[in-house]
Amino acid sequence: MNEVDEFIEIFDREKIIYSSWGELVLQHICDCLVEKDMESIFKNHSII
Repeated sequence: MNEVDEFIEIFDREKIIYSSWGELVLQHICDCLVEKDMESIFKNHSII
């Protein structure tokens, strides 16, 4: 398990405390990570 997965798991467990605000933040973090991963995949394959 990497740091990101660990963070998401902890955040997920405690998101009741953060409620909808926490979910929005978590979703934003996930979106950013996915976007970053997609960029690196494209760059590695010279698609961009």
